[in-house]
Amino acid sequence: MKTKHKVALTVASAVALTGGLVTGTAFAGVGIFQAPWGVAASDGQQAPAMPAPNYQKNAKGLSYGSAADAPSSSAEPDLIQVLATNGKEGYAYKSDLDEATGESAIATFKSPNDALKWQASHKDRATAVKVYDLDGSKIIGEFVVLPSNATSK
Repeated sequence: MKTKHKVALTVASAVALTGGLVTGTAFAGVGIFQAPWGVAASDGQQAPAMPAPNYQKNAKGLSYGSAADAPSSSAEPDLIQVLATNGKEGYAYKSDLDEATGESAIATFKSPNDALKWQASHKDRATAVKVYDLDGSKIIGEFVVLPSNATSK
């Protein structure tokens, strides 16, 4: 891996989730993510949207790279670049991160109250996500998604 990027776990409609790469730990919870693209111009016009990145694919055909390059969660790669708690660089499956942060639960919400219930039930729970090599098969560490009320040291 040539570059290190912060992992941006997406801001979603009913539940705003944020994340970051902090020595193998992401924080999930209510928050605001300010992206450097697509921000409103001074005249009120929307700036052009960032184009979807052209991620490379591994031998298994899975896309990989930094989620920070994606303009939306749907454009994120299959394997998202992370830094494991043991200091090793690797990749977490997008589906595992989406489950840990609640991104996959959002589709089931029928009201804002459903989102609040999900947040309440997950507010004190840290979730470890497996970190893999580029092939996506060998486990090399873990990446911890902390609850929104956690603090980093």
